[in-house]
Amino acid sequence: LTIVKFILYPLLTVLLPVYASFFGKAFVEVSQNSSSLSIFHFVFLIIVILVSFIELRFAYLFSTNTPLLDRSLLGSWDDSIVFVTILSMCYGTFLSQTLDLFSKWRHVAPIVGYICFLSYRIYLLYFVPMLTLPVNTFFLANCLMSIFNLILSIVHLYISSIASYGYILISIFSFFAGLVFSNWWFKKKHEALMYNLTYRSSIDNDPNEYKLVQQHFSQIIFSSERDAISYLHMGVALQSERIIDTSFLRYLISDYNYPSMVFAVAQVASFFPSQPQFINALLKMISKYKDLSIAQMYLLNQIRRIHLIRQSTVSWDASMQFSQLQKMSRDTISQVRGFWGEILNAKSDISFASLHYLRSESIKADSAFLDACDQYPSNTKILNEYCRFQIEALGNFQGATSSGRKMIQINQGKNLVVDYAFKALVNVYPQYLVNNHMNIHGEVISKPGLDLTNTSTNSLSTSATTDSSDRVEIEEKYE
Repeated sequence: LTIVKFILYPLLTVLLPVYASFFGKAFVEVSQNSSSLSIFHFVFLIIVILVSFIELRFAYLFSTNTPLLDRSLLGSWDDSIVFVTILSMCYGTFLSQTLDLFSKWRHVAPIVGYICFLSYRIYLLYFVPMLTLPVNTFFLANCLMSIFNLILSIVHLYISSIASYGYILISIFSFFAGLVFSNWWFKKKHEALMYNLTYRSSIDNDPNEYKLVQQHFSQIIFSSERDAISYLHMGVALQSERIIDTSFLRYLISDYNYPSMVFAVAQVASFFPSQPQFINALLKMISKYKDLSIAQMYLLNQIRRIHLIRQSTVSWDASMQFSQLQKMSRDTISQVRGFWGEILNAKSDISFASLHYLRSESIKADSAFLDACDQYPSNTKILNEYCRFQIEALGNFQGATSSGRKMIQINQGKNLVVDYAFKALVNVYPQYLVNNHMNIHGEVISKPGLDLTNTSTNSLSTSATTDSSDRVEIEEKYE
């Protein structure tokens, strides 16, 4: 999936405007000379463009609906913004090839349609969808400049007295004016958001602080569900303390527990390793939903894998997994010993089928151990059993040495777990580490005096402490 996303994501972004240009030329050829070759070329390009847009749509879905944030400049929270941007670029490229076929007064309707595309892009930018905040400013300035240029193009249809260089100078001026306006507008939006997400009690360790925080959040007026989710995303980008301590996340879950909101909150909560119980509660809520989309199932699978990796090495799930692996390992080792015993005694002929069966069982057990080591990388019991299995069943002494080295490092207190979600977060927003909000292990350093783990009024925190049967139910449902 990562390879497919890498191929489709940057490649189609460049190729689709080129396809649109060829499609425009094919449209002109069909209009002027409808030969069988030109019609075939026209129909073929329609199919190519439709398939490419479907591929691009899924590529953006998988690149945004994931706890692993995209470090590129086009990385976004919402897959719609870049997709609509590419779509509008293709539409503009197509118009540039075909408008000359029509009279001047017929140029107005396609240009107005392009302005509608740009207006919708501005609507999406209102919710600050890009991960890198300055990119939102650039995109909005570009949209404003494009709308101004399209209005000038309509004027140019009927007024030709303005020189060509005049339009160029006006376009440059409109872009920089749009840049200044966009920077001012987003700055005001950021200040308003930080004001809404910031609350501190005048009393240190105030026992009623959680209630006061929830009352403060209840004063925020969201224009839509998308607006509430944008507060969540901007809070992550601006390192809001009420995002780090999950108080705003819990408020959204308690007051706006729609499926899309729950998934957005779960995605943000998966960035922070210090809230395993909260993620566990969210997984329990999501397990009750039915008819999930492909993007939601993909996001849920990623969150679940991250949550399993962060679980304690002595958890009930790890113990159950160890028992199954130990039985599988002992059965395979006994079969290998029996096989070599038959060879040494030479009592019967060794068939190829028995060799194939022994090899299949060994590979099956080895794959199960690799999956368990991926889910519980700090569990020394699993590593120890895997080391024994590699020696006695596989004869893989180099792999056994590597497993033994990992056990020694874990016993010495070294952390070998790579938290990819937290790593992706600090790669995009290094201020979490630079400003000492969190340490390199994802533990909160500077946070408000609110201690949600000791707050008795937090019903979601109470429901987060689920028993082992609930965890098994969630895992079996999405295995």
